[in-house]
Amino acid sequence: MAMTEAPTTRPQIYDVQPFFEASRASFAAMADAQQRIMRRAMALGEEMMRFTEKRLTHDRETLSALAHCRTPKDAIALYGQFLDRAGKDYSEEAGKFAGLCADQTRELLTDTRDEVGAVLAPVLSPGGAVRN
Repeated sequence: MAMTEAPTTRPQIYDVQPFFEASRASFAAMADAQQRIMRRAMALGEEMMRFTEKRLTHDRETLSALAHCRTPKDAIALYGQFLDRAGKDYSEEAGKFAGLCADQTRELLTDTRDEVGAVLAPVLSPGGAVRN
């Protein structure tokens, strides 16, 4: 009589379905994150273009005024005004740009925390993939 072994059953420790769900959720989160990153980059680019337009307009106006100066003293005074305004403009813009970057960094960290939590929830929740 041939001996047959009784099938042994191993307790299932991991359920793979939550891992698949986490994988699907992570791909969706990456696509959403990429869209938000691009929107934020565009906002920074728009601000840089706005500032560049403002400065170039002022540069053009100053060159036009410089062409109408009658004496070197007038030209030096105009150039001094130009430098004062440019310094103020660049200083203000640096503060504004730093503020935009700080705001976007806060938003990015909040988004990342929320998305990581959402992706890992199916795996880490009671009844999720890891079972005791």
